Amino acid sequence: MTDARRGHADVAWVDIPRRGSWWAVCIGWGLLQPVILALCVFWGGVAGVSVTWTLLPRLLGIRPGVGGLAVGFLAGLTVGLTINHKARMWVQRARLHRLRKRGSKATARVAAVDRRYRSTRGSSSTSYVVRLQWIDPETGTGYRCRRWYRFSGKGSTAFEQACSTGAEVTVWFPPGWASRAVVDLPFTPVMADVLF
Repeated sequence: MTDARRGHADVAWVDIPRRGSWWAVCIGWGLLQPVILALCVFWGGVAGVSVTWTLLPRLLGIRPGVGGLAVGFLAGLTVGLTINHKARMWVQRARLHRLRKRGSKATARVAAVDRRYRSTRGSSSTSYVVRLQWIDPETGTGYRCRRWYRFSGKGSTAFEQACSTGAEVTVWFPPGWASRAVVDLPFTPVMADVLF
């Protein structure tokens, strides 16, 4: 058994705190998402109008019009929502790809999982706070951190099985910089936890 599984008292545990940069990313990402959405809707409308105003009249000989505006807006809205939804996963995949080549790997134990279900008018979400601890194989220092995961609806059974208390997960981090650890799971935490 590894020390992380046994939880030996002789390991010097270091708690990885939330920094101001973590909160800045949360606020920045929250402000950036509506901008991305607005730009996608705008350029979708521009593309829709340009198709019905210039392209279709040239190709089909029909009268120019703005009928494609609504279709363009809808396409832009779809693209914007997709970008906002998938961006965390894309960033996490890029970080994991880089860390698998040049980073350090450790096996972390899930020390605890806090589940919070919220229901508001018309929507609901489930948040998980996963508390992890692992030992850096190079230095022997033990680290403890928290990662936030959010799902729409009543949560994810697969996530709850993968991150149950006592489960082992792989973490990757830049050598000597354990506070930047990325949990190697097919689930993506909130954007600030992906970046920091």
